Formats: sequence, C-alpha cells, structure tokens
Amino acid sequence: MASQRAMERRMAALFVLALLLIFWQAWRMEPLPPNDFTSVIDPGGLVFPVAAPSWRELPVIPEKSDERLSFLEGHAITASSPLALSRCRMFLRISADHWFERAISTQRWQELTMGQPGRPGAGGEETWSFRPDGLLDDDDGDGDFLDPGELNAQGPGAEVEIFCAEAAGAGAGS
Repeated sequence: MASQRAMERRMAALFVLALLLIFWQAWRMEPLPPNDFTSVIDPGGLVFPVAAPSWRELPVIPEKSDERLSFLEGHAITASSPLALSRCRMFLRISADHWFERAISTQRWQELTMGQPGRPGAGGEETWSFRPDGLLDDDDGDGDFLDPGELNAQGPGAEVEIFCAEAAGAGAGS
C-alpha cells in the first residue's frame, strides 16, 4: 500500500511538472500571425474579407464569351430571384474563385449602370465594378442590396459580368 501511495505521489508530481512545462513553453512562444485576407479594393479582389485567403492564385477565366459563361456558371452560387424567367444573368465576384449569380432584367441592368457602358472585358465584352459597401444598405428600399448607379465602369470593386440571351439596349454585356 505504501509503495502504491508513493507511486501515486510521483505520478501527480510528474503531472504537475508537465503542466508547468507546458505553460512555461506557451508563455515563451510568440503567437502565430493571422493569415492575411483581402477585401475588395480593385477588380479581381474579394467582397467578403474572409471568403478566401489572399495567397490563392486567381483562376484563369476563359476569354470566349460562351466558355466564360460556362466557367462562371460552374463557379457561381445561385440566388433565388423573382426574375427567374429573365433572359439576363448577372455574376458578381464574391471571392477569388466564387461568383454570386442572379437573374436580372434588362431594365434593372440599365438602372444599376445608369445606362453607362462598362469597361472592355477580356473577350471584348463589357464588365462593371461593384463596391462592397453597397452590400450593407438598400438605398432605394426595394429589398435588393443592388441600387441604381452602384455598378460602375471605373472601379474599384468586385467584377460584375452580365450575360443576356438577347442583346440589351445598351449593348450586350459580358
């Protein structure tokens, strides 16, 4: 019995010593720096700060319009929309390799861009930019975070591409 108690005391002492060593080592270690995440400041950036780490390479998006649409469809998160029967589809970049897809009418497209043409895209189509602070409010109170004039040709912001089955009044968007 006495030898068992002596063994238990030694084990308890070793346990306390191990805890002290762990705390001592933890106290001496510098904390690991958090990984950098990027928010939207330029085309090609990210909308949501923790959506994807900044060290990831941007995917190579095909330049031909039909291949580009197929690529974006494969990388898009689709939102339900009351305009599901619309002939236009908008792709808003939300991370390095994800897009937000929703249906959009040509009339709404004209409102969002204020009728201004986009900048030339990779395949010669038009692209726009969307500032992430536009996600935080609904200026016109219609329940849609996209408000008139929030898609612009200059940037900065996330890329926005619009594909229509038929050309719209201001020209087919990419």
